[in-house]
Amino acid sequence: MKKSTTLISQIILVLSLVSGYFLIDFKVLQKKIQGEGQFVEQNKDCNLRKGPCEVIIEDGSKVILEVFPRNIPIMEKIKFKVRSSDSSIKDLSLKIYATNMNMGTVELPLEKQTDGSFEVSSTLPACKIGGMHWNAEVQKSSLFNITGARFQF
Repeated sequence: MKKSTTLISQIILVLSLVSGYFLIDFKVLQKKIQGEGQFVEQNKDCNLRKGPCEVIIEDGSKVILEVFPRNIPIMEKIKFKVRSSDSSIKDLSLKIYATNMNMGTVELPLEKQTDGSFEVSSTLPACKIGGMHWNAEVQKSSLFNITGARFQF
């Protein structure tokens, strides 16, 4: 009798672990643990359409964002180039979203070029109304939090 209860317990445990593995979205769970993140905003005088903008984030490192072409066209390929004074950073991501209308969120992993230098290309969606205001968040993630810089254009 004791062997059958132990066997049933083991089967239930294995089934629970296997179903948990397939049913739990670990990416969503990690985002809940990390929270919304803490972002330092760019200086309001800086304009990405004129040149690169820089922000010193909470850990003291400098993050610089530059956009090509400078006029930041809609529905055309745009290259985002990020440089960091922290050359030990292994990966960064870029989250782009409109602030004056829901145009969705574009989340892009930045591709490492050299130590402290990352790039990614993407296309921003268009709106007939025009006059869109965008935020681009350079995100540095760890297991328990997200920090980074927020740029406006």
